[in-house]
Amino acid sequence: MGFLKLERFQSKQFLSFTRLLFVARMLVLYLILIKGSMHIFPPFLPFFSFLDVFKEFTWLFPLIDWVYWISLVAILLGFKFQRFSLILSILIFYQILSSKSQYSTSFLYSGCIFFLIGIFHPGLEWSFRLQIALLYLGAGLNKLMDVDWLSGQYFENFIINVYPNSLNLTMANWVGERLFAQLLSYTVIAAELVLGLWAISGKKQIQFAAIILCFHFSVLIFTFGKLSLIYMYLMAVTSILILPMGLKFKEKLIL
Repeated sequence: MGFLKLERFQSKQFLSFTRLLFVARMLVLYLILIKGSMHIFPPFLPFFSFLDVFKEFTWLFPLIDWVYWISLVAILLGFKFQRFSLILSILIFYQILSSKSQYSTSFLYSGCIFFLIGIFHPGLEWSFRLQIALLYLGAGLNKLMDVDWLSGQYFENFIINVYPNSLNLTMANWVGERLFAQLLSYTVIAAELVLGLWAISGKKQIQFAAIILCFHFSVLIFTFGKLSLIYMYLMAVTSILILPMGLKFKEKLIL
């Protein structure tokens, strides 16, 4: 039994770090190919004004660029990927805080996941569920406090002016513009709050990951592929971190 427990622990630990490396590599591809983040830029309209002082150190940013690209390459190669994930997260946080124009929820989310990968050790699997919960609960509560979302005005503008297509225009004409917009608003808010609470519960994680993908895929269909592609990619990749390890076959093999 002692040997079995040791094998289970080693197998679980190996699978955990294999997943971490895969997710870290996929996030690097997001940064390079989707976000197009090729450099760490000097401060521009920072969230904290004291960061403007870094503008005076012109020699610093070529050096930071080197650190940034070394971190990206090291993660792709799997070399001390946790350490470089932590470094990369710090650079992303700095870039966001120093330049409001660089902020996006997806960019910040990638930085948070890099940070959690960087500090991960067995027993901290819950931290990824917590991060996903914060993402959805934050989005849902933010919409819940927005008058335009509650009234349906956000989706009215969305359907008519931002992403008009035959599908949503037909549905709006059939149900009524305002009612359809309100139904969409309440559905999205409820879905995000439920996903956030589900993430915290830690139950039925395979089904949870599947529902996440269905949610973002439905948004993708509703906008005819113009919205949610980035989030679908990020959530498809990072939801791997919350799946159970599945050690039953390994246990039977040892027995």
